[in-house]
Amino acid sequence: MKVSTPTSARQNPILETVQAAKRMGYGSRYSLCESAFDILSLKPGLKPSTHPRHTDWDAVQRYHGYIQELEQEAFPGEINRSGIVNNRIVTGLGHMFSLFGPSCFFQPVSLIISEAIVADLRDNNKSMLSVGCGPAHLERFLVSHLGIARRKITLADIDGLHVPQGFNFRQFDMLGTWPHFDHLFDYIIFPESIMPPHTGNKPYLELYHIFNSALAALNPGGQIRATFMDQTIYEPFEEMVKSNLPGTTTGLFTTMVFMTKEA
Repeated sequence: MKVSTPTSARQNPILETVQAAKRMGYGSRYSLCESAFDILSLKPGLKPSTHPRHTDWDAVQRYHGYIQELEQEAFPGEINRSGIVNNRIVTGLGHMFSLFGPSCFFQPVSLIISEAIVADLRDNNKSMLSVGCGPAHLERFLVSHLGIARRKITLADIDGLHVPQGFNFRQFDMLGTWPHFDHLFDYIIFPESIMPPHTGNKPYLELYHIFNSALAALNPGGQIRATFMDQTIYEPFEEMVKSNLPGTTTGLFTTMVFMTKEA
C-alpha cells in the first residue's frame, strides 16, 4: 500500500500539523510533510505530496522488524525490545543522557536512515557524518551488521569520552565553529542529538546555525536528516525551515526534519 497522506485516528497530530501549516502558508521550497515517507522522496522543486515516488509503508515496517532482530544480536542484553539502551551515560561535561538503539532510527516516524540509504552508503562511493554520535550504537551497527565500510562514516561529538575507537572522529560543539573536513559528505545526520535551543526569543537561530554549518560540509544533492522526540523543539524547527536556507529544499515532520542541498 502506498502511503502519502495519513488518515487514521492515530495520526491526527500529523494532520493537525499540516492544517496549521496550511493556515500559515508556506513556499514551494518548504513544506510541513503529511507523511514521513514524503520526506524520503522530497527532491528540489517538488512538494512532497506531488512527488511520484513514495515509500511503501509495509516495506519500511518489515525492514524495521529485521533491524530489531539484528539489533538484539548485535547488542545482547544492552538494548531492550523498544530500542532503548538500558543504561544512561554521563558525559565528560557532567550531562546525563538516555540513548536510543539503532532500530529507533529505522522507525517510520523517525526514519533518519532507510534501507535505500544503507544501500547507497554500502554500494557506492558515499560518506556520512554523524553529529552528536555519543557511543555510536547506530554507526557501529551499520558497520558490523549492514556492511557499510567504517571509513565511510565520520563521528562527531562535543565530548569524546564515550565515542568508540576505530572511526574517523572530530570533536566540536555543533553550536560553535565547525571544523574544516577533508571532504564533503553525502549524508549528515543528527540522531536525537539536537537539544532544545536557549537563545531567548529567537531560538530558531541556533538551529539555523547548525543547519547552515552542516550545509557547508555537504555535497550538492546531499541530505541532512535529524530526529527529535522532544516536542519543545518543534516550533524552533518550524521557524528555521521557514527561513528557506538558500539552495535547499526542506521537509518538516512531527518528529524529524529533512533537508536536501540542491545540486
